[in-house]
Amino acid sequence: MHYSIYPTKDTWISSGSRKTDGKSFTEQNFGKDEILEIKKEFYNLTFDYPTRALLQFDLTDISNSIDNGSITTPSTVDYSGSKFYLRLYEAEGNQELSSNYEIVGHAVSQSWDEGRGKFGSTPQVKDGCSWNHRKFPEGGTAIDWHQSGSSFISSSTFNVSQSFSSSKPDIEMDITRMAQGWLSSSATVDTEPEMNSR
Repeated sequence: MHYSIYPTKDTWISSGSRKTDGKSFTEQNFGKDEILEIKKEFYNLTFDYPTRALLQFDLTDISNSIDNGSITTPSTVDYSGSKFYLRLYEAEGNQELSSNYEIVGHAVSQSWDEGRGKFGSTPQVKDGCSWNHRKFPEGGTAIDWHQSGSSFISSSTFNVSQSFSSSKPDIEMDITRMAQGWLSSSATVDTEPEMNSR
C-alpha cells in the first residue's frame, strides 16, 4: 500500500545576490513561489552560492496509523516495515541544466514561518523565513537561525542523501531513518529561547 503526505508548509532560501544590482537574497522570503529552487548557482564558471528548500510535514496521521497497526513500524536495522521516501520533481524545462549532484536532507531543529514572498516580489518581501532569519513577522522583529541557512539536527539519524544525474533528475530520497527518528521521538528540537535581531 502507498500512502502520500504533502508538506503543510514549504519555501526555499538563498544565500546569494542578484548580479545586476547586487541586491542580496539573504533576507528575502520565497514562501509563495510555486517552485522550490534547490541549486548551486555559478557565475563566470565559478561556484557562487547555494540555495536550500525547507519542507514541514505533519506526521500525526502516520503516527496514529502505526499505533493502530494499519502501517507497520519502520525499521532501518533489518529493513523491515514501512519505507518513507521524499519525492521531488525537476521543473519542466530545466532538465538540461542538471548535472551530477548529491542532495542532502537534514531535519530542521528550529521552527520557521513559510512567509508570503516570491522571487519576483518588488520590493522584496521579508516576512517569514530567509537565509538569515527563521521568522520575520510583518512589522515585527526578525528572529535569526542559530546558524545562517537554517539550523538542523546534527545526528546521523537525521541526515540522508541521494546522488542523481541528468539521466534521472527527479529525486526519490529514502528518508526512512529520518522518519523513524521523528516517529520514535528521538529528535531533539532546539528549545533555547529565541534570539531577536534586526
